[in-house]
Amino acid sequence: MYMLSDKIQIPLAKVEPLACLEVCFQNSSALQLLSFNPKANMNGSISISQWLTLLICFGLLINRSTANVNMNSSAAAFAVQEIEKLYNEVLQSSVDNCRQMLHHTNNSNLIDKEYFEMLDTADKDNYYSTAYLIFSLIHDDLLKGRQPDEVLLQLLPAEKVSIRRFFSKVRVHLMMYFNFTNQVKWELINNLTRWQSETADSIVEVYLEFPTKLREEAPELQLMDYMAQGKIILDAVAQALQNVLYSILTPRKSLQKLNLRLRSM
Repeated sequence: MYMLSDKIQIPLAKVEPLACLEVCFQNSSALQLLSFNPKANMNGSISISQWLTLLICFGLLINRSTANVNMNSSAAAFAVQEIEKLYNEVLQSSVDNCRQMLHHTNNSNLIDKEYFEMLDTADKDNYYSTAYLIFSLIHDDLLKGRQPDEVLLQLLPAEKVSIRRFFSKVRVHLMMYFNFTNQVKWELINNLTRWQSETADSIVEVYLEFPTKLREEAPELQLMDYMAQGKIILDAVAQALQNVLYSILTPRKSLQKLNLRLRSM
């Protein structure tokens, strides 16, 4: 037990910097320590407890801004973790339901089952970006304004409920986070309020774009890169097309060089 003064006692094992600082500045006797000149005791020595109290208060005052930054960073990390967890639950539910329905249909126009095999072999870092890609492919017709396929028509009602529930829970987390960090993001909160009761099919697109919108409104709340796997596939397709073009053009270049040699002979 450490005594800040005759009336203030703080267990050393439980000292929290901001809490201790608050005690120092709320107590009049502790405030006086910030402006006092230590007086010698009757035996001529200065009270050690007075010096320690002074040092603690000054040290905490200097570190207060750093502590606030660290607390805000921790709050942001926790908010990101919770939002990602909720976002991933929607992805997982959609992918699982679609996969189950594909077992009962032979429609060749539906999503290729190889994407689900890709998900099965995905590592931890790529799992949910692969799930995000599959979710996008499942809703491809809807996103492009075409008539949804038979599987999506069955999935859509439950998915919209799941997405609305996601926005409702995220709204609570963000309100607590913005309140804790003294931020005002009313436009985002108002949008979440509207989305949590949205019944139109467009809510699917809003859900897909939410990580980007969140980063634009609150840059410190950057979710994982859900588009990573899609970028990898697009890059692979682009490389494959480049290789095909190269293989087609290379023989022609060789023939052209051969003709030039023949003419020079």
